[in-house]
Amino acid sequence: KASYTDDAVTGVGTHSYTVAIANDKGEGKKVSASAFIGIYTPTYTNTFDDEGSDAFFTSYLNGESVDGYNVIGWKYNSYSHVLELGYYPSQDALPATMDLMFPAIKLDKDSVYEVSFTWDNSIWGTAEAPAEFGYSRSGQPSDLVKIGDLPKTAYGANKLMAFDIVTTDAGRYYPYVSISTEEANYLSPTIDSIVIKTIGSAFAPDSVTNLKAVNDPTGALAATVSFNAPAKDYAGNGLSGGLAVDIYRGANNTIPVKTFSSVTPGETLTWTDNSALKGYDSYMVVARNDYGRGRAANDTCYVGV
Repeated sequence: KASYTDDAVTGVGTHSYTVAIANDKGEGKKVSASAFIGIYTPTYTNTFDDEGSDAFFTSYLNGESVDGYNVIGWKYNSYSHVLELGYYPSQDALPATMDLMFPAIKLDKDSVYEVSFTWDNSIWGTAEAPAEFGYSRSGQPSDLVKIGDLPKTAYGANKLMAFDIVTTDAGRYYPYVSISTEEANYLSPTIDSIVIKTIGSAFAPDSVTNLKAVNDPTGALAATVSFNAPAKDYAGNGLSGGLAVDIYRGANNTIPVKTFSSVTPGETLTWTDNSALKGYDSYMVVARNDYGRGRAANDTCYVGV
């Protein structure tokens, strides 16, 4: 019995190896085997620009792998450069659920990751085909954890979607999208421009709530921003200890125009911006603690007359 370790593997993916035994009479029969090597880590991006960019995405129909069935699963569309589902369920196959499992991503414990992508789920007529996003730890449809719903869209909408995965354990996570129907309707959603990136600690604050930006009723160049500080962290645990809350004017500003210190979780806060600019003023409010910045909240109002 012999073994060999390939220490020169580069890149994540399936690697094939062929073995042949030879002696002084010549070479014997060749035997081949393949193995998936490595695992993706954030930041992961896939814009489906090339053939083969759909590798390691897996389609399932009613919990079973599409492989071996006379079904078109999620496939690379070389014309539109998207990942597209093409499936028309027959009456005897209803209800039908088609799952798309992403490649495995290695995520850390007690962390928050954002998964974003463009989504098109246009369906002819009045038919309904509910869709959702979530993750699996096994890469199989048997342990799906739903995070949120995916909408029905207008044709070609390519709506930008974003969801957070909040981890409690480190290891492999398989994001997924799933679409179902109880009618014999052609399913053809598309997904593109996938980005999986690290947000921060699961113990950082969640977003502020009840955020409102209101202009001065007299037409003065002023706006009042009010909100409640977050009471929970990303993981849903109650916050304790003082928070800081930063208010930014304008979507691209990096320096806060107001900072509240020693804020109690859940506290109601109000601030008037007497240097507001005439026109539409947008405000971004972010809480932070010792674990890092939380989820941003935004609101806009028109200032002046």
